[in-house]
Amino acid sequence: EIIAPSLDGGFAKVGNYEIVECGAQTLHVAKVVQSLLNILLAIDVVMSTHSRLANTASGPIQLLSVGQGLSAFFRDAVLVRVQEVIKMILKGQFLAPDSAATPKIQCITDTDAVAFRNLFDFEEYAFGLDKTVFITTRFFDVPLFTPGTRECPVIGKSNRGFTGNQKSFDNYQTYVLISALAQLYLDPTHQDPYAFDWNECNDLTGDNAISNPKSYQLLAAYVQQSCTQIPVSGI
Repeated sequence: EIIAPSLDGGFAKVGNYEIVECGAQTLHVAKVVQSLLNILLAIDVVMSTHSRLANTASGPIQLLSVGQGLSAFFRDAVLVRVQEVIKMILKGQFLAPDSAATPKIQCITDTDAVAFRNLFDFEEYAFGLDKTVFITTRFFDVPLFTPGTRECPVIGKSNRGFTGNQKSFDNYQTYVLISALAQLYLDPTHQDPYAFDWNECNDLTGDNAISNPKSYQLLAAYVQQSCTQIPVSGI
């Protein structure tokens, strides 16, 4: 069960996540965090109760969606390891020796964002760094997800890859924040370039998929929108 946001002035907490320096947007950010944790909780419950998700061909739509989403974005990865990352995000708990650290979500100014951009290569809306997810002002230009929205990818006839509008899996605040949070819990020594396009993510194998923040975002979007189609193989 995800704890509802608790507010104290400009400070909020959702589960183990502290939301700081977001001013009038504090409650809004807290609700976005609560929403994404609920999506990941639903995925975790399905993964915990069904051991053969990759072979799922029938059943309730959420079971199908989780099974097919895992097949699409973590197709030959060890699913126990995928679930470990999802559980870390849900609990807001790092591995030892940092298990006592509290993850933060912090809003930053445009000036701060420019300074970070000069030092790091990161997503322009939100990014994870040193146990904190930083939210830029551009994050609030991205819309909230509207419940009931369903804009799933389709399978292209020529290359058998995903076609359609990937913005429906990218341009919502909940999805942006899932990708940024995943960055906090993934292997910081991972050297391979991150994949961003849904076909690039579908083509990742094993550890590369597990270490790719975007893959968790796409899985969450896929499940929330009750999608079930996947390419036969990578592009």
